[in-house]
Parts: sequence; structure tokens; C-alpha cells
Amino acid sequence: MSYTADITIIGAGVVGLAIASEVAREGRQVYLLEKNETFGQEQSSRNSEVIHAGIYYEPGSLKATAFSTSFVPTTGWLTRNAEK
Repeated sequence: MSYTADITIIGAGVVGLAIASEVAREGRQVYLLEKNETFGQEQSSRNSEVIHAGIYYEPGSLKATAFSTSFVPTTGWLTRNAEK
């Protein structure tokens, strides 16, 4: 038996789920692998129960730029998919 996908993402934490969501939205086949029974059981959801806000990065720095292009899509996904 063989399976094919455009991308395989390892880890179904906040970051893995956000990446999988964005890639799938582009029409690509995504495999998301997680070693636990359900998502969000490891570091990205268990460290301090918050997503780093990036407020300490120097404006215009590489970290600030990378943060601004990843944080907004991640929080948007979380908002759209939050448990009611």
C-alpha cells in the first residue's frame, strides 16, 4: 500500500495545524502526522498556554518580519476554529 501527498507535516501542535491549514487551502494534499492520540498534546500548546506575541523583537528585524508573516495567519486559524 502506498500513499502520496504534496507535503507531510510532523506534529499537530499549534504550528503544525496552522501550516497544514494554509497548505490545504492552496489545494494541496496534506498528511499531518502526530504521535499522540489527539492534537495539541506537546510543547506548542503546553508551554505557557499562550502563543508568543513577538512584542520584544526589534521592528524591521528578521525575527519581527518572520513573526508578522506567521503569527497573524496562526491566530486567524485559531479564532476561526476555536471551540465554542
